[in-house]
Amino acid sequence: MRRYFRSTMDPQNLSIGIDVGSVAVKVVLLRNGIVVDNVYSRFTEGPFETLRDLMAGPFASLAGQSFTLGLTGIGGKTAHGILGGKVCGEVAALAAANFHVLPQLRTVIEMGGEDSKLLILDSANRTVVDFAMNAQCAAGTGSFLDQQASRLSLSIEGEFGELALKSTHPPRIAGRCSVFAKSDMIHLQQIATPDYDIVAGLCFAVARNFKSAIARGKRFDPPIAFEGGVAANPGMIRAFTEILGLAHGELIVPEHYNVMGALGAALLAAEAQAVVQSFDPSRIEAYLDYRETAESGRQALTFDFPDSKFYDVTTQPPPRNFEQLDVFLGVDVGSLSTNVVLIDRNQRVIARRYLMTEGRPIEAVRRGLAEIGLEVGDKVRVIAAGTTGSGRYLTADYIGADIVRNEITAQATAAINIDPGVDTIFEIGGQDSKYISLESRAVVDFEMNKACAAGTGSFLQEQAEKLKINIEREFGDKALAASCPVGCGERCTVFMESDLVAHQRSGAKKEDLIAGLAYSIASNYLTKVVGDRKIGDNIFFQGGVAWNRGVVAAFEKLIGKKVTVPPHHDVTGAIGAAILAMEKEREDGFQTTFKGFDVYKRKYNLSSFPCQDCSNQCEIHKVEIEGDATLYYGARCEKYEVDSKIERTLPPDYYGWRQRSLYQRYIEFSKPRKVGQRIGIPRVLHFFDYFPFWRAFFESLDFQVVLSDVTSQRTVERALELFSAETCYPIKLVYGHVANLLDKQLDVIFLPSLIKVTGEVGVGDTEAYVCPYVQNAGSSIAARFDFAAAGVKLVSTPINFSDDADKLHRALRDLADKLNLSDRQLKRGIRSGLDAYRSFRQAQVEEGRQALEALAPDEKAIVIISRPYNGFDRRLSLEIPEKIRHLGLKVIPMDFLPIGDAGGNHQDMYWRYGRRILQAADFIRKHPNLFAVYMTSFGCGPDSFILHFFRKAMAGKPHLQLEIDEHSADAGLITRCEAFVDSLRFYEYKPPASGFTLSVDAYKPFERRINIPNMCDHAYAMQAAFERHG
Repeated sequence: MRRYFRSTMDPQNLSIGIDVGSVAVKVVLLRNGIVVDNVYSRFTEGPFETLRDLMAGPFASLAGQSFTLGLTGIGGKTAHGILGGKVCGEVAALAAANFHVLPQLRTVIEMGGEDSKLLILDSANRTVVDFAMNAQCAAGTGSFLDQQASRLSLSIEGEFGELALKSTHPPRIAGRCSVFAKSDMIHLQQIATPDYDIVAGLCFAVARNFKSAIARGKRFDPPIAFEGGVAANPGMIRAFTEILGLAHGELIVPEHYNVMGALGAALLAAEAQAVVQSFDPSRIEAYLDYRETAESGRQALTFDFPDSKFYDVTTQPPPRNFEQLDVFLGVDVGSLSTNVVLIDRNQRVIARRYLMTEGRPIEAVRRGLAEIGLEVGDKVRVIAAGTTGSGRYLTADYIGADIVRNEITAQATAAINIDPGVDTIFEIGGQDSKYISLESRAVVDFEMNKACAAGTGSFLQEQAEKLKINIEREFGDKALAASCPVGCGERCTVFMESDLVAHQRSGAKKEDLIAGLAYSIASNYLTKVVGDRKIGDNIFFQGGVAWNRGVVAAFEKLIGKKVTVPPHHDVTGAIGAAILAMEKEREDGFQTTFKGFDVYKRKYNLSSFPCQDCSNQCEIHKVEIEGDATLYYGARCEKYEVDSKIERTLPPDYYGWRQRSLYQRYIEFSKPRKVGQRIGIPRVLHFFDYFPFWRAFFESLDFQVVLSDVTSQRTVERALELFSAETCYPIKLVYGHVANLLDKQLDVIFLPSLIKVTGEVGVGDTEAYVCPYVQNAGSSIAARFDFAAAGVKLVSTPINFSDDADKLHRALRDLADKLNLSDRQLKRGIRSGLDAYRSFRQAQVEEGRQALEALAPDEKAIVIISRPYNGFDRRLSLEIPEKIRHLGLKVIPMDFLPIGDAGGNHQDMYWRYGRRILQAADFIRKHPNLFAVYMTSFGCGPDSFILHFFRKAMAGKPHLQLEIDEHSADAGLITRCEAFVDSLRFYEYKPPASGFTLSVDAYKPFERRINIPNMCDHAYAMQAAFERHG
């Protein structure tokens, strides 16, 4: 703990503080302890170029003078090497400044370009009691807000914050990661959320992220100072005030809020008497002239196959020599751009528009229709219209489209009609990246970027703007002019951006930075999207990013093959939608519902309101269109659907049946003679497997079983505020459910630490373990809540579950001790619990048998592969099983399958759920009617390698993988599901040529050589263990 003394600076002396940050350079000049001059200067070229200009401009008079000099910030050490003086830690500098300016302060929130800090101060003793900082990720900082403001075409300095103050119902947006925030923003834009609500939602997301991910349970005691460049944003001031529940005046923005680090550095330098004699700013210029940049080993980019790039066809004006031509309209509303296309019956492009969406999809569509209507509206007849893209449903309702299709199908349709021999499509748009593999004009495999937007158009555009270059005209040329492309990695956008800033500081040329970005975009796409999938020989590169010749050249360098940029590559999605509309027209009795080009003349109004009818508390977005039915978006149910009264025949609801069977009371007990203790069970983790057992166990012993409420928006909010370590989403939800139970006046909360399971169906007595986070959930909860103060007993005893009553009796003795149960009571509880659990499991097996027998010979059905808490918690799963059922397919839970009959039993699989997943994969791979949708949580450790075995087991049969996190937008997941269902139309079942198993029969250790990296002494123990086992 460091004590910060009052400055001992001589009144006649001068002290300078310089803070070299990630997005700006700050300089403060102190005389007599008072700020006499200060500058906050954002940089685009580089931090030390900006510092040189400041020393040659506003602070030129400092040359030759002697004074104390303090340096801090991300570039503080480098600046110290150039200029001398004292290097100050960022926390120390910030604390010193606040003790000097606000002596009674107790808490500091500082938010800069890529850094966020929380300081807990002891003002009486002038010490820092505690502090926290963001990790390497810059999500939830100034650069995060800069990116989102740029996407919405708003000025971050004034317009952004002022707009946020207009919102009365800010929607929930993910603030933990800028990528997830973009996904949520796109979803909100495409359901007609007003821009002021989105902006306010972003501000609240950043404030919530700071409270949950940085503070992690630390107290915010007022008075609180809000500092850093972000403190200029009134929307952020409002968000922190409301999120922290502060009264008026408890959140203070100091006068010099944006230069506090530099101010503190000046004070600490004066205290240490770190004098610089005859200050020489020319040293900065010398450093800029002679610094060296590390070589990345990347080859210079070259444009090797110009004949396969049809840019000239794309830029040619469409034909105009026609009258009353039959045309088909396609509209592709994406996150970054909105494309409107007309094609004739020969699939020639008659008119096209590529417009920026700018967060206002309806306005972009209105503008596109208006411009094309004025251009050719009196010369054409629109026979049919189709929409695609992330905003396809809103757009279809608005224009009266005849068909709505997902982006995968639309992009593939366009490519096949340009060249029937195309076998691979790379498509990179504003927010999404897609890979499509085709055989015989049919989609046989596809993948999309999960949630990450690293390597998409929006990221390129943001970086181009930071480098002050035009993305359309300059980026490609400068990338091809580079001689030594830098390495920017292939990770998250924020890490790429950090690498870029580091290269800027080290003096990399702008051309080399841009070429490095081009390489990173291509490399990220090939690694994260394509993975180990097949890349054919006839490759199309589609989407707006294909205009960028630097990225095209990077792809060709990395894969060593020619890449074709087809005609109208930037609007192929809209072309595909138009072709699909043409196919729709061939149906009997078809009549278009297109409302005409002049639909743009109709006035409309956007508003939103929270629906209070259930625990979901959906944010409903209302679109009122003049002379048309009011549209509603955002509901998880069908309450607000305009056509909800139209009867639809849906497949059987097996997921609903499974949910009802979970809560069914399998054993009825006589009314207890006395009211027993109230025991609460949270609806989390293994609850979705074992609740029938625990319910019968406790009710047989006269306990009153009370459940936490079904996961709701409130549950999620409380969970995200309470969790203290970064884990997967299901573990975070435990905190919200336990908090909910503490409101229910209970005697006991029961959250057992399930360690392992034995006696699983089909695998005999082989033990299988559950995830360490699940094992440790009870301990984590015990450390977070004060159960004694609440008058509640937490029981989180370790348990090894078994289907054998004797083994279970031994395993539950600790539980009996904690609940004061006699041995006789324990045995009765176990007997009742196992009877109920076996009835529950048998009912699932029987329902599954009937479901499989009911499948028609050519019928296709989906099996949801997931841990039970991922699949059966409706909020966590985003109701994906139900949404797939609404696409017309039967959706079967994994535990309906007779997986004990699947062949390979995977006894060597360590994880209990991993074993069940691989057994299910064996069964699905051999069943001609079944196809898998694997739902996993983002950050799930066991799944990170189970997925590799799963893919191997499913080799040759298509499956879909969905990653789910706490961000609420489901638009991208729906697109994946629709595309997967579409691709199954062309799939023909082929029996597997060979099996894949982890069993010992297939394992021959003596034929294997294992290389262990000699990174530490543990390697020798590992070597000995492997050798001991052959």
